[in-house]
Amino acid sequence: MEMSKEKQYVMLAFLSAGILSLPACMPKNRTIEGELTMKEAAALELPLDSITTQETSYMQLVDDSTLAFFNKPTYDICLYNLNSRFMESRINLKREGPNAVNGIDAFYVAGKDSLWLYASWGRIIYLLDGTGILREKKEITEDSEKSIGSHPHYSVSPFPTTTAPYIVTNGKHILQGMDGITLNGTLPGATLIYNWEANKATTGNPYPSIYGEADKIQDNWDTFGYRETYYTLNPRHEIVTSFPASDSLYVYSPDNGTTRGYYAGYSGKVNISPGVPSDPDKKVRKFISQHQYSGILYDKFNHLYYRIIRLPGNENTDNVRKELSKKPVGIIILDDNFNKVGEYMLPDDRYYTMNAFVSTNGLHVNTFSENDDIMTFRVFKPSPFKTSNRK
Repeated sequence: MEMSKEKQYVMLAFLSAGILSLPACMPKNRTIEGELTMKEAAALELPLDSITTQETSYMQLVDDSTLAFFNKPTYDICLYNLNSRFMESRINLKREGPNAVNGIDAFYVAGKDSLWLYASWGRIIYLLDGTGILREKKEITEDSEKSIGSHPHYSVSPFPTTTAPYIVTNGKHILQGMDGITLNGTLPGATLIYNWEANKATTGNPYPSIYGEADKIQDNWDTFGYRETYYTLNPRHEIVTSFPASDSLYVYSPDNGTTRGYYAGYSGKVNISPGVPSDPDKKVRKFISQHQYSGILYDKFNHLYYRIIRLPGNENTDNVRKELSKKPVGIIILDDNFNKVGEYMLPDDRYYTMNAFVSTNGLHVNTFSENDDIMTFRVFKPSPFKTSNRK
């Protein structure tokens, strides 16, 4: 099925948040005065073979030295050693036969012999062994499920990405995305937690008040621009969510259903407003003209959080599609109590901010490489703020 022009624009905006200096919106200084800033370290470059592409929709830092990512052309999960920078192995996923697993959107490598897969279409979870042999599969159902016509609709629509990951922990599968249907005037939220053994799903993590009335969110806020949410787990296994329209971060506890908010906004004036133009071109131009909060990542090595924000670009451009990949990107730095301790503007580049992770070497953000034989990440480390850091 061919994707509509509007959906191509919106998805491109979601998948490719790049950066180019724009005098009207870029701060003169890359660093904002605070306790911490960031310094760039050596880039991570992973050599690719002729059948592996640098463009990937999903990746997982399996452990401190192993990165796994999905290679769509061969339908493989590639595992790279970050120390040697070479591929250690591939897990080939089958499209046909008794081990077929189609429509995969995300994965979770739980160990050498356990691989979980998630397919959004049909909301199916697959369990495979380390060689790609299918062990079991289940379809996620929830008590709040409704049917409209012949198609089921759900209270939460998971849309996993690297910065809205599919995580399996303590027997529970965490999936996050956006709101689905409104039930009895109450929107359950953005998170779905599935218990594999009990074959039961629960939803929660409500949208903050800036989104307005529950039954108007879908009409007032763009699907991939502001309804799609991002999260990480804190050391207590609570869900820390970055809602794209909110200056605050929200910590959701699945155990008791409580939510705590912490201000974590950008230092400059933030332009975010509801309203979704019906015209596709105007819709994308509005997206370009506004801020969007994006991924939230936890640095367990330095006990810090990094919140990504995409700044306004030039909505008056003649080339809307190109401008989508040029939105400036900033990093808001918070300590493990969510106190803001710094801010940093990334240098000019084309960043894919949905593909970001933290290792012992720092914050890694995927960038476009002119060389198709290399997957590139620019790497940034926290550093004490000094006057000399100001550029």
